[in-house]
Amino acid sequence: MIETAAIAGDRCPQNDDLPIYRGLALLARAGKIRLEISGRNWRQAILLDGPHAGKATAPNPHGHIVWMVIEKTTVRKGRILTPDVSRQFAGMRKAARERRLRAAERQRNGI
Repeated sequence: MIETAAIAGDRCPQNDDLPIYRGLALLARAGKIRLEISGRNWRQAILLDGPHAGKATAPNPHGHIVWMVIEKTTVRKGRILTPDVSRQFAGMRKAARERRLRAAERQRNGI
């Protein structure tokens, strides 16, 4: 489906249109395509492998900038993320929980 869309220059299929859950990300992690995500979650897939390597699906028609690139690694707003992003943000979630507890304690103590 993605290859057909790239050859025709059509819009990249969305995850719901693919037979495999999270198929676009899986193909990107395998090095078959490069996904560029821009405003309003518009995806442009660039084929990296096969006879049609270098062809791409339609770019964002509104000219929004690319804010995330998914390949073997992911770059989001200039920051490289590992495939398991949840570990990277675990410390932030813990800090947020602690802040909520402190606010609840203040409320209980009338501060």
